[in-house]
Amino acid sequence: MKFTFPNRFTFLEMLALARRGQFNPMAFRGQIELDFSPLTFAGPGAMACIKALLAQEQRTLPAEVCFPIQHQCQEAIRYLTRMDFFSADIRWCMSPEEDAFIRRSAAGRFLPIRNLHHLHETDAASRDIVACLDCQDRPSAQIFQYAASELIDNALQHSDAPNGAFVTAQKYQKLAKVHALIVDTGIGIRRHLQRHPRFRNLGDDLAAIQAALKPFVTGTYLANAQDHRPEYENQGLGLSVINEISRRSGGELYVWSGRALYRSRSGVETMPVEWPGTVVFLTLPIKLDVNVTDVVKGFDAALQKPKIQLKFNR
Repeated sequence: MKFTFPNRFTFLEMLALARRGQFNPMAFRGQIELDFSPLTFAGPGAMACIKALLAQEQRTLPAEVCFPIQHQCQEAIRYLTRMDFFSADIRWCMSPEEDAFIRRSAAGRFLPIRNLHHLHETDAASRDIVACLDCQDRPSAQIFQYAASELIDNALQHSDAPNGAFVTAQKYQKLAKVHALIVDTGIGIRRHLQRHPRFRNLGDDLAAIQAALKPFVTGTYLANAQDHRPEYENQGLGLSVINEISRRSGGELYVWSGRALYRSRSGVETMPVEWPGTVVFLTLPIKLDVNVTDVVKGFDAALQKPKIQLKFNR
């Protein structure tokens, strides 16, 4: 398969292509050739999605198979090297000259694409996101770190992705916005929820995303060894709180899993193509006037409801 990048390739432009059926993640099969020749601008979020697809496919290919690339010596390619797209964990087909051109240290006002596999990596990654965003407002920085931690934890705990999760973030100073993206190529939201009897009959990916956005659904629960009652290990408020933060702050939350896309400003829609796993994209203003404690208090009524036991048997 050959994938030719368009002139611009950001996460939102990738979504637009997917809506038109011009970008299909499920078509990334076999030895994929990437043609960067038309590319003039790329966003870290979109490139993290491409890297996740390549890492997934690489697991199925023989060790001697690599991914060819076409490119011109242009600024867009240099930018991709700074976001650490061409890291050595992917088997690239490169000449020594290309390799010397591409192997440069990552730098910029963004978190270079990072591949995480373990929960203990979450804190460091979320701190690094805040550091690279250079947020001067402490309350806003704390919210950014909270949101990043919750989204990374969700991906690592629930995706069952052999390749873990790919994470990146960027600050757009002129737009006064922050973008963060966490992507995996795991089992997706619907298959995760269907492990529990309550959600076994979820009709489609749209219903699954709507369920996952409700408080206390995506959390991890344990059975009490003495009386067999469920106890919280993780309340499952993270995605609900982040969704509410995006609403109150004028930001936006996107969740793409399977053939469903959630957008906090417009709700859930069916996608013509499928994402194999889950992508979460969050955009927030640099300065946030949101009190997370107040947001959590908004779910107080739900706290009085019986807890859902989500201890899955693998």
